[in-house]
Amino acid sequence: MRAPEGRTSDRPDVTVLVPTAHGSAWLGACLRSLAASTLPTDAFEVVVVQHGPDDGTRAVVDAVRVAHPALRLRHLSTPPLTRAAAKNVGLATARGRWVTVVHDEDRVAPNLLRALRDRAGEGVVASGFVVDTPPPGRPARFSAPRLEQPLRFQGRTVGLGRAPSALGHGVAKLVPTRLARDTGFDDDLTASEDAVFWARLLLAGPVQVSFCAVADDAVYYRCAAPRRTRPAPPAGTLLAGLERLHTLPLTGAAALAARAWMVVEETDEANRVLRAHPDGHRETVRERGARGLTGVQPTRLNRGVARDLAILYLAVPLVDTAATVAARRVRESERVVDVLTLPHRPEDRVDRSSELVWLDYVGEVWTVDTPPVWVWWPGVTAFVRRGMAELERRGVGDRYRSVYSRSTPLASHVLSALVVLRHPHLRWVAEFSDPLLHDIDGSARVSEGPADPALLAELRRGLEARGVTPPASDDMFLWAVTLAYALADEVVFTNDNQRDLMLEDFPDRALAARAGERAVVRPHPVPSADLYGRVRTAYALETGVVHLGYFGVLYATRGLGEVVDALQRLDPATRARVRLHVFTRDPDQLAAAVADAGLADVVHVGPYVDYLEYLDLCTRLDVLLVMDARTTQTHAVNPYLPSKYSDYVGSGTDVWGIVEEGSELSRRPLAHRTLLGDVAGAVEVLEQLASAVPVAPGAPGAPGAPGAPAVGRAG
Repeated sequence: MRAPEGRTSDRPDVTVLVPTAHGSAWLGACLRSLAASTLPTDAFEVVVVQHGPDDGTRAVVDAVRVAHPALRLRHLSTPPLTRAAAKNVGLATARGRWVTVVHDEDRVAPNLLRALRDRAGEGVVASGFVVDTPPPGRPARFSAPRLEQPLRFQGRTVGLGRAPSALGHGVAKLVPTRLARDTGFDDDLTASEDAVFWARLLLAGPVQVSFCAVADDAVYYRCAAPRRTRPAPPAGTLLAGLERLHTLPLTGAAALAARAWMVVEETDEANRVLRAHPDGHRETVRERGARGLTGVQPTRLNRGVARDLAILYLAVPLVDTAATVAARRVRESERVVDVLTLPHRPEDRVDRSSELVWLDYVGEVWTVDTPPVWVWWPGVTAFVRRGMAELERRGVGDRYRSVYSRSTPLASHVLSALVVLRHPHLRWVAEFSDPLLHDIDGSARVSEGPADPALLAELRRGLEARGVTPPASDDMFLWAVTLAYALADEVVFTNDNQRDLMLEDFPDRALAARAGERAVVRPHPVPSADLYGRVRTAYALETGVVHLGYFGVLYATRGLGEVVDALQRLDPATRARVRLHVFTRDPDQLAAAVADAGLADVVHVGPYVDYLEYLDLCTRLDVLLVMDARTTQTHAVNPYLPSKYSDYVGSGTDVWGIVEEGSELSRRPLAHRTLLGDVAGAVEVLEQLASAVPVAPGAPGAPGAPGAPAVGRAG
């Protein structure tokens, strides 16, 4: 669609808009590249829109005029405006039939304007190629995300909706001026204004794109390394354009697909900003949620943003309490982390919903494919060796400022210790979920298999260099605690009893004192409110009864004996108004025991549900049960605080704690409280709960009768 070479009027074919603010240092190179165009000078004009104070821009323009007197060069000066508003000012004054934008820090190939002009037409946008010009010493390269379609469609004309890579940035494009004016840029946007412009163009009718061929040399050189230091834009600024993209009333498969592509591209642009300004990520996440931008993928937004590392032997989506709590801890920190973990295997139970807990704050996830082990030294050594190699390959020493690890399992702490020994500038936060040297029954934990002499030698040297006496034995549990106590900058315990027991139980008193100075008690994180109800359960709850729920594994030291015995003692009318729902790892065995006890109509047993469904269930049940482990015969104090208590607190549902005297759980706010082994107390709680449930219609106290109590939330 070639325009005539000669001029029949003073109107040029092409207007080049160059918006600029504080860009005088590189504007001259941009204008000189335009002056070198092979398009005749009477066929195009250049309009510099200076949308801010004069930093020498006028002098640069005047110098270019003197050096290139044939160049049609106009200079407009405005009060401070957004770049989008500056483009609108330029559009309003454009004299050409077509218009293109060149940013002040970029340059163009001599043939770009001619090639674009030759392919433009009425209702036809011409598109060239974008090449990134990196810092000196590195080769120029095509802008990869926008390369595939320009190459595929080179020399062809297709519908705008079929060519989303022509959308997004407005550079290397030539648009009919009338169409550009009718569409316009959103003045208030300071980011993504080009993407919104092109998306609005999709609403304008059957617009087509004519792609230049590679042989046309239609190249736009984009500055890949920003030449100015810009402050971090507010999160609202970063996401306002993406929100506008979402709300445009686009229809048709091609337009919707094009918008999806633009959302991805603009997410990548937001990611580029966040990599330069990672401290703005927290507010960006909040804005993303507030604006409902579900199409903005956290995995794209977070790439390369992390300045912190999490080494987690177990991680979501694996179904494991340690994995879920670690995910909540990452979310609680509100800092992006890269994660090193084990891969999950086909035989593992996974819960994809659990990934939503930390998805907003996870960058890259790397896996170390070693067999999962708990007490076997060779397996731990394999994880440590391969994990260290993976982290070194990814530049752990230059990339991060801190390392977070959580135990159990303990392999996370051993690898983290090796990382900080080799890179001592890294801050290490080591968390203990439970006492590591002793099991729940009080017995000493003992590792199995031979330790790796070379690994222990490196760890031993690191401890000795810090004035710490290494363990005399090869027991890896003692080694893991010693390393954390000696090297971690912060040692996290989940409750006071756990901290006191672990510090008093440690054989090296001087090192225990050192750890005590760095000790922090940080209870299990309460899930944020938006996680409750995000996944709605289909689990049915009948009306007219009170619903109790228990979630978790049943151990010899932690069971439902008191509640089951209490249910058996209730009179039949009272028991008929109670339902106990148990979700556990091995439901069949418990269901058989419940049936033998004659409680199958009262106690409903089922398998685990996914984590977010579990959180929703917590809000729908009337009472949530949590039990202490029995430790009076094995521990000086009860060091265990069930992590589910924090989940319960966030749900707003009443909690019934069956507690051991002096335990952490016994000191927490509880709607109902009974002691372990106190069946009579459990009977009293059940009778109280059942009495608040309305009886059958027509009976005394039924709904509508005077003094009738309110039904529970399940009703």
